[in-house]
Amino acid sequence: MFGTQDVKTGQECPAPMDFVRLALPRRVYAQSHYDYVIEAVTNVFKRRDSVVGMKIVYQPERLRHFSATFAKVTVSSETSANCQQWLKTQ
Repeated sequence: MFGTQDVKTGQECPAPMDFVRLALPRRVYAQSHYDYVIEAVTNVFKRRDSVVGMKIVYQPERLRHFSATFAKVTVSSETSANCQQWLKTQ
């Protein structure tokens, strides 16, 4: 998401580290809101093997992570193995 795009090839260049930040203001939400977030994140974690990847199909010139448009990515087992190998070298 916070990587860049090679201007010559248009290829996506991943960021060295891509983290997800979950920020919740403590004075705005009740305990039930936090419980719901915990339940949702736990659900995604349990389904992590079936969650599909996404690719950017449209991005504005600036701040692409706020208004980009995405499409699902179909990943073959070979591509998945290549990605796992690449991640080990980072």
